[in-house]
This record gives sequence, structure tokens and C-alpha cells, in this order.
Amino acid sequence: MRKLTTGLLVTAGVAAIVGAIAISDDAQPRSFPATGWTAGTILITPTPPAESIPAEPLQVSSPGTLRSGLYHAVTSPTSADEMQAGATYHTAGPETGDLVGSCYWAKRKDDSGDFAAILANGNTSGVSQITLKAGQYLELNGSCTWTK
Repeated sequence: MRKLTTGLLVTAGVAAIVGAIAISDDAQPRSFPATGWTAGTILITPTPPAESIPAEPLQVSSPGTLRSGLYHAVTSPTSADEMQAGATYHTAGPETGDLVGSCYWAKRKDDSGDFAAILANGNTSGVSQITLKAGQYLELNGSCTWTK
């Protein structure tokens, strides 16, 4: 069993030490209240090893709509990871309640992931648009929905 020696409770911007929390591999409830406070019981379920967690599928809700992912600009898109070259894609910005408040985009010359492959990039927190030439790649991160 691993034991966290102090706990922190934050309510309306006020922090107070409330006790200690134990984390066990057997997922049994544990509670260690501090003097004068009731910490309650916390149950933490172990997470399976990373290799057994399936990867999230590419989030494409309909043709011409893009979400977080990497897209290849082609003349005639035939798969979920392709977008229409020469078409302009628009976004109204991040979804309401998005904790970050902006979305990242990068226009890339290839899909290598190398920093040198970035042709242009930025963060948007409102209305934006982007157009790619055939052969370029678009990397999107965040809650923005981009439509053609």
C-alpha cells in the first residue's frame, strides 16, 4: 500500500489540510481523517496496464468535419484521416466549458512529427479558418470542431 501523507481540500478558493489518503492496489476504501476534520472514504480503482487500454478512435462526426487528430490534405478524400485539399475549414472556437479555452492547429509539410515540418501553427480561442494545399498535413488538438 502506498500512503499519501497529507490531503488538500479546495473549496471556493480556500484550501485546508483534511487528512491523508491511502492508495492500495486492491482498491479497498481507506480513510485517515485529520484531527477536527472528517475526510470521508475514498475508493481508488487501479488502472489496467497501458497496453490493455484501447486507443481512442479518430473523432470524425461527418464528412467535412474535423476534430483533434492528424489529417492529410488530398484531392479526393476517401478515409477518416484525409481532408479536402483547397477547401477552407472554419471553427467557432473551443466548446463551452473547455478548460484550456483554446485549440492548437499546425499546418505541416509531412507527418513526421518533427518540429522542422511545421509550416505554420497557432492557438485559436474564437472564429478561425484554415486552407491546406494537396500533400500538406493538418494537426488539430483541443475541443474545436472544424467544418468545410
